[in-house]
Amino acid sequence: MATSKLPSLYAPVTGRVIAAQPTAAVCQQGLLGQGIVIEMTGSTLYAPADGELNHISSSGDYLSLRLNDTYSLQLVTGSGDAFGTHPALTVLCREQTQVKYGDPLVKINQSLLRSLKPIQQRLAVLVCAPDSAQPIEPFDWLQPGLITAKDSPLITY
Repeated sequence: MATSKLPSLYAPVTGRVIAAQPTAAVCQQGLLGQGIVIEMTGSTLYAPADGELNHISSSGDYLSLRLNDTYSLQLVTGSGDAFGTHPALTVLCREQTQVKYGDPLVKINQSLLRSLKPIQQRLAVLVCAPDSAQPIEPFDWLQPGLITAKDSPLITY
């Protein structure tokens, strides 16, 4: 049976949701969807929902997760202008595989991350409906504040 409802999404990393728009150029133009920005303090990036990992860059700074027949989720670490070159990340998974909510996807070296520019310490979480002719169902993103990986819901209906 096909599913088209946006599933529950949980924080993929411990940190703080900030009141900022995604800064990567590809994110600003809405090509990857609408979303929020997280300043990362955790050491692991987890799957925020069940889905198929369609793509992951060689360094783990870009992940595309197909949630269901309608929705896709993009996780973009840093500026997004040089996918595959984030020195603080280590990939823990393979693309074209099914992942479950809470599966570890990327290891984050926090001491190295903190030595980089602030923009490189941020994660954009973006939702889109790439193949859908119908509008995205209404939902609200979590308000700015502290979040805990695998525990804090990112959206409300």
